[in-house]
Amino acid sequence: MSMAASTDMHPVITVTLRVRRTNRHNSLSLCLDVLLNGRHHQIGSPVRADQARAYVESLLERLTGSEKVVTDDDGDYPVQFRNCHYYVRVIGNDTPVVQVFSVAVADLEATPELLTDLNALNTDIGFARAFHVRGQVLIETDVLAEALDPAGFENACNCVASITLNVAPSLAARFGGRLTFADDPAPAGAPAPDSFPTGQYL
Repeated sequence: MSMAASTDMHPVITVTLRVRRTNRHNSLSLCLDVLLNGRHHQIGSPVRADQARAYVESLLERLTGSEKVVTDDDGDYPVQFRNCHYYVRVIGNDTPVVQVFSVAVADLEATPELLTDLNALNTDIGFARAFHVRGQVLIETDVLAEALDPAGFENACNCVASITLNVAPSLAARFGGRLTFADDPAPAGAPAPDSFPTGQYL
């Protein structure tokens, strides 16, 4: 099944859905082949920055159920997962990279104790990193645009959101600062960090 969409800002995007059976929860998953500027996005094939952004937008629209996603003033795509906010952006032109990141804690200084804790955290977490920049602790992961696929994108988003929810409260309690998400528990029936959908578009 194929669908085509066109906007004023992006070329026509054709999405081909292929259904395959997976072992995960004995369910069916949708595999997206996205046609960008007349060519399919294939893993390992070079892509331009505009193609990467169009592909990321299509993935975000699928994950969030939104008809159209747009960037904020910084050029990032804001997303909400449970009570955690995170962002997606595409950087670089020659070799575009898709970054998924969150502001875990804001308004705190980079003390030696904090940096030691972040170093220790980075030895324990996989596929992401935690660091302090401009008064903020960020949780971030990168994926080469040419290597991006729906499953990898979902995993990157879940990874950042889950790590943020797990470590941000303790960092703020120890070193001060301001949490950038609500500290209320997730409502009953909220999806687990590794379940689909990943989030909602803000």
